[in-house]
Amino acid sequence: ACKTGVFLRETAKRLIKGLEPQFPDLQERIDHIFHKQLFGITITELTSLLSRRGLYCSKYPNSNYSVSRFDDAQGNIRFKRISHNGKRASAFTAEHRKPHLMDTRLRLGSYIR
Repeated sequence: ACKTGVFLRETAKRLIKGLEPQFPDLQERIDHIFHKQLFGITITELTSLLSRRGLYCSKYPNSNYSVSRFDDAQGNIRFKRISHNGKRASAFTAEHRKPHLMDTRLRLGSYIR
């Protein structure tokens, strides 16, 4: 998950500088990096907008203000609202716990106190 997009933006800065010998034209370099090398996934719509704004200089990478134009409004930073059933998806549910390990943890905990 890319949260605010700072990591993606800093990665883009380094790639822009590092790929200069391969792509001398700045716009061609930016398009290559943003379309083929940088991808992000967000967990909320707000963080998707923040990430896009920070990376593409626009909330919507298909707008005229984006530093690299995309065909869709998400660019390579994806957000998709999905529903869930509310159940905990943990691998450590009660039926999976190993009682002998739990006893060991409890005994060790009594020595620490």
